[in-house]
Amino acid sequence: MSNYHQSKNPSRVNRASGWLHRSQRAVGIGSAVIAKLLDMTVTIYGLRLYNVAELNPVAVSAMDLLGILWGLLFLSIITTGVVILTTEFAAVRYSTPSLPALYIRLLGYSPLTVISLGAAVHNVALLNSL
Repeated sequence: MSNYHQSKNPSRVNRASGWLHRSQRAVGIGSAVIAKLLDMTVTIYGLRLYNVAELNPVAVSAMDLLGILWGLLFLSIITTGVVILTTEFAAVRYSTPSLPALYIRLLGYSPLTVISLGAAVHNVALLNSL
C-alpha cells in the first residue's frame, strides 16, 4: 500500500488550508465592499451633480436624517456588516464536506455584490442618458 496521499509535513497542509480559507474570506468581503462602495459613490455623484431623486424610501429617510454622504454610508455599513457577519458565521458553523465554506461564502456574498454592481451600472447608464 502506498503512502502517496499522506503528507510528510502536515503543518504544510494546515497552512495551505488556512490560507485558502483566509483568501476565500478576503475575496468575498472585498468584492462585496468594493461593489457597495461603487454603488454608493455613483449614487452620491448623481444626487449631488445631477439633482436626480433617490427612489429607495429607506435611503431617502437616512439621507434626510443624516445627509447624503452619512446616510448612504450608514446604510452601506449596516447592510454590508450584516452580510459579512451572517456569511462568516454560517461558513464557520455550518460548513460540511458536502457543503464547504466556499459554497456558503458564494451564497452569502454574491447577492450583495451582484445587486450593488447592478445598481451602480444602472445608475451610470441613467446618468449618461441625462
